[in-house]
Amino acid sequence: MLDRPAAAKPARLATKQMFSMFVTPMFTGMLPDIGLCDRIETKLREIQKSGRGSPSPGGMILAYMTPDDLQTLLEMKELVDVVMAEAASILDVYAVHRDSHYVSNMWANIANPNRRHNFHIHPNCLLSGLVYIKVPKNCGATIFASPRLHAKNLEPDYYKMNEFNADIFSLPPEKGRMLIWPSDLPTARLNVR
Repeated sequence: MLDRPAAAKPARLATKQMFSMFVTPMFTGMLPDIGLCDRIETKLREIQKSGRGSPSPGGMILAYMTPDDLQTLLEMKELVDVVMAEAASILDVYAVHRDSHYVSNMWANIANPNRRHNFHIHPNCLLSGLVYIKVPKNCGATIFASPRLHAKNLEPDYYKMNEFNADIFSLPPEKGRMLIWPSDLPTARLNVR
């Protein structure tokens, strides 16, 4: 019998590195005063009762949307101040040169059960965000789709999902949680049950 040489191990790279290219950040945190949520909800209900804003089209009672100028209301100043401070920190992470920044529009949605918001982006904005003011039992999550989702030409089978191969991202809704993300990131709201 002939002796065969042992199979050689394949050569491996030396001083390997991995870079994260074109990172899509999600910034999140909790409001410093959870009672702010209750104060904001009270004001939003007052606005709704006043008839300002938009009910669901066609008389369907699935959601209510306030006017999109909440950032101008004195009652929203405490929240706007938090948004502005966090936006400043995020713009610093992005290294955006600026003399100032501002909220272009700010509104609230009050969703009823079984309300779904399809995937959408917010054009002409740099950052988008949300704050969960009230989170009923079984509240649907906000989901974020990979901006590279449509670039996939071949989809292998994965033995485990992770941040490098996932197509969607979601955090459980939590009263007082603020999320801020790039405005071109597709976002949807799952059904509220």
